[in-house]
Amino acid sequence: MRLFISNFKGVFRIFAVFLVFFVLYNLAIFVFKPEITTYQNQWQSNLIFAQEYMYSPHTPKSVVLGSSLASRLDKDLLESVGIYNLAFGGGSVQSGLEIIKRSNKIPQILYIETNVLFERDVDSAMLEILFDPLFFKMRYYLPALQEKYQPLNIFASFIKRFGGKTNEEKRSTKRDEKIYNLTMEGFLKRYQQPLANLQNYQNRLDLFQKQLRYFENKGVKIIFFTMPIDPLLAKQSRFIEEYTLLIENFSYPFLPMPKHSEYETSDGIHLLYESAQRFSEEFLKKIKDFS
Repeated sequence: MRLFISNFKGVFRIFAVFLVFFVLYNLAIFVFKPEITTYQNQWQSNLIFAQEYMYSPHTPKSVVLGSSLASRLDKDLLESVGIYNLAFGGGSVQSGLEIIKRSNKIPQILYIETNVLFERDVDSAMLEILFDPLFFKMRYYLPALQEKYQPLNIFASFIKRFGGKTNEEKRSTKRDEKIYNLTMEGFLKRYQQPLANLQNYQNRLDLFQKQLRYFENKGVKIIFFTMPIDPLLAKQSRFIEEYTLLIENFSYPFLPMPKHSEYETSDGIHLLYESAQRFSEEFLKKIKDFS
């Protein structure tokens, strides 16, 4: 019996110490609001971008939805004009639409990247984590439970301030031609395949239409746009067929097609930093001219 009581007291002390540190950690986050600029991996960064949208006290006027291609758009530049970038690396537009719907934070305008609409499904695992019945509400009041405020992220972001690349260094980065040639070979084969060879593309199209009808009924303005890719890929049948399919099935407006030859990618589809910065500025200009 004494051993049980002793063990219980030990466990209670550990729990009490943990609880004190947890409360203090949450208070520190509320007070200092540390800026997080470094993430552990792509999966975590996607969760962080989603949670930042979900738990922000404000609903942005406009949202960009897309894949890793659109995630290259400058988040700070977009946010300066009221646009939140909810594009996910390795993710899909459909996941972003579902997050906005479930969070009930409906913007006025949705800018939807068209590049990989028919290639990816909704990320069910991601949605289960984000909208877990136990933690969904708790994360709002206890920010330490949000992905971005993991101690490792705070520490790494602090270190990055003193050792990270400057914007000028990022702009001067050249692509690795060996990697470019290798990845382009794979992408070229993929873009030469007809859309009919893509498994489940019709199911993805049906879901996408259903999702957009929901937002259209909410009075949301929907605008399609295309991210620049390697000009050789933009000439292939898959790219042209997907674009044609969108025109045939949707009446939403499209931003003007980018001049693909004016931008440079690292691998055929992802823009280099300098090109991403230029296209971010061009994107905002197109929006202004379009409206």
